[in-house]
Amino acid sequence: MRFAKCTCIAVFFAAALGPATLVTAAPIDIGKVRIELPVPSSSVEITEQLPVFRKIVESVVPEGNTLIGLYAPEADVKKAAQGEVDLPRYMMAQSARAAENLDVSAADFESLAELSKAQLPSLKDVIDGAAKDAIKKASDTLSAETRTDMDMQLGETKILGVYAEEKDWLGLSLTMRVQAAGADETASPRTLVCAANTVRVRNRLLYLFVYAQYASDTDKVWTERVSRDWINATWRANPARAASAAKTN
Repeated sequence: MRFAKCTCIAVFFAAALGPATLVTAAPIDIGKVRIELPVPSSSVEITEQLPVFRKIVESVVPEGNTLIGLYAPEADVKKAAQGEVDLPRYMMAQSARAAENLDVSAADFESLAELSKAQLPSLKDVIDGAAKDAIKKASDTLSAETRTDMDMQLGETKILGVYAEEKDWLGLSLTMRVQAAGADETASPRTLVCAANTVRVRNRLLYLFVYAQYASDTDKVWTERVSRDWINATWRANPARAASAAKTN
């Protein structure tokens, strides 16, 4: 039961801490453009190992987005699959269906980044509103999968701000506090930190998220470092990316 509850908590924020290196890339199609998306070293795509987790994540992905990859460190996945611990770190990739067939130029991306930064003061309210619906969906999904009633409570969300602003990449950091209760026990409140990245690859938009349970700024730094490694590896795996952006690799 512990893993089921903490799995639900981990989704909301929708880890040896050391620099991640990236290995083989898997092809994904964004509209008519094929993109190679690397997997973090020592991590695996977790759909087969943790199918319930995948269903929960899918239930809270915004309706206009597509979940194109879900990953976690292999050691954590093995422990979670055995019910020993929760899943403290994971990564996901999404695309926006409305933009899958749109060519996004460097100028387009710059405008998008400026708009995103301008909306930061209202982002907390937007996230809090969306998260309430997402928590209900995740609780319902987990209850159906485990046949256990779940009650999720949303705590404080903090927008930590822009941590990366480069050509073809805007990275934001934020934290969220969540608590879960089931029929038999209540899990301790958890704070999760998320590095939320909007990235331009081969004239398409990717949303790459890196999550970790938050105990100190070390966890925040880890999400940002993994994000940078993942993004740079994605650019290297897709050499058709604009040559002018290669200096960020």
